[in-house]
Amino acid sequence: MFSGGGLFGVVSIPGATYTCAESNETANSVDPATIPYYSSFITYNGGIDNVKYFDITRKSAATCQRNYPYSKAMYEDTCLIDVAAVVSGKTTWQSTKVNDCSAADYSATKRNCRLQEGFVKNAGTANPAVGNWTYTCLSGCNSGACVTFMDVSVSPVPVSGTVMAGAQNYTFANLAASAHSDLKITQVKLTIATGNGGFPANLSNSTLWDGTTQLAATNDPDADLSAKTTPGATATAVFTLTSPLTVVKGTTKILTYKANISSAAASGAEFSAGLQPGAEPIVKDLAGKVVSSAISYSAGQKMTVAQAGALTLSSANPLSDTQIVGGQTETVLNFTMQAQNEEIFVEQGYINVLQFGQDIGGIKLVNKLEVYDGTTLVAEGTATTTNQADRTILVSQTGSQSWKVGAGQSKNFALKMISRIPGGGGIASGEAVKFIVDAENLTAMGVASGSPVNKSGAAGSYSFFVFKAILRVALNNQLPDAEKAGGVLPQSGLTGASLYKFKATAVGGD
Repeated sequence: MFSGGGLFGVVSIPGATYTCAESNETANSVDPATIPYYSSFITYNGGIDNVKYFDITRKSAATCQRNYPYSKAMYEDTCLIDVAAVVSGKTTWQSTKVNDCSAADYSATKRNCRLQEGFVKNAGTANPAVGNWTYTCLSGCNSGACVTFMDVSVSPVPVSGTVMAGAQNYTFANLAASAHSDLKITQVKLTIATGNGGFPANLSNSTLWDGTTQLAATNDPDADLSAKTTPGATATAVFTLTSPLTVVKGTTKILTYKANISSAAASGAEFSAGLQPGAEPIVKDLAGKVVSSAISYSAGQKMTVAQAGALTLSSANPLSDTQIVGGQTETVLNFTMQAQNEEIFVEQGYINVLQFGQDIGGIKLVNKLEVYDGTTLVAEGTATTTNQADRTILVSQTGSQSWKVGAGQSKNFALKMISRIPGGGGIASGEAVKFIVDAENLTAMGVASGSPVNKSGAAGSYSFFVFKAILRVALNNQLPDAEKAGGVLPQSGLTGASLYKFKATAVGGD
């Protein structure tokens, strides 16, 4: 991208040759043999080189040749145009730029008008980086002589990715709008491209945001989208702003485009939102005059639709010790949850609490159930009855999306029971209870789609027996190495050798 000699343009093809600007200069008996020609350049995504000057007949008129190699930089330069080499008599070069100068400056001082305008490097720096320049229009030029414009481009964020059918208020694109003077945006247009079975009408509720503030529009931004139902069609989302958005000189506004995706959108459908020729934003100065925008055209990042998420549940790491001391917290079931297509969270779920045999144990043994992700409590629920029939206990997430699994990931969870103490409430020592976690009994939602997901699978526990107290015995081979008995014994000379050890521990009482 460059500005120079009064015109503004975009360079997009490496190695191509461009006419950057044209200018008015007159050679006559009072002018010097050379004319100082001022140029300013703004470069993005690479530099420019071999900058030369020509007269209107395309004959070379410059005694200098310049290279401007830095990317994202600004330059100013003055080349001497050798009038004697190219001009015979009085010749005027063509442009509209100088005509913007005031009448008083148009004659012999018209070149000074150009020399006073444009980007001026800040004092104390030689670095051509963009941030080291300030745009000025000094006295001697009227307001029309200064080029005012806005840079508009599509941000690389969000990157191309997968979006769930049915997703609400999904961010498709961010636009970066940078002003070189105080300007107002009155209209924004985004080109919506589709492919692979998708069409513009799959999108609805198009909104435009300045940070966390939604920008109101006087029109229906979805009007063109809703009319396009042919797969692969292109449409334009237009936002005619109710109140113009001011972008202060030297600042950048990030405008976010969001829309809903129909739950009926085809799997694999593609959507992108970007800036294309013919659909540029409308920008005005504070006086209401339309000004130019330097557009970095881009189709935007491609978003591909996937089916709604799927949650699969299965058993993991079965427990061998099924004896529990009443009143304590014990793990009764380990299970695995796998999320497909999108991140999934469980709002709540009903855990089946079953008796052991007929009229033995069951929910009367349970005070509370807890679900853990490692050492973090993610869901919990308290029994609301002591009826010993088969029942369910509702467990709910402890915080917003606390019980969740990342897209394409598997995660292990532990179900823990806080049991009641036998001896009261009709609970006899040795009664049992078992548990089932069934995916169909969980309220599971997709994070991206905000919609219920497909669910399958279940995990069941062994029966756990609840006692008032338990004697736990650790056999010799279960003891720490330093406490084990046995090993190699000498043939003689050793009395009272330990041949076998075990450890007995009373849990819950004597």
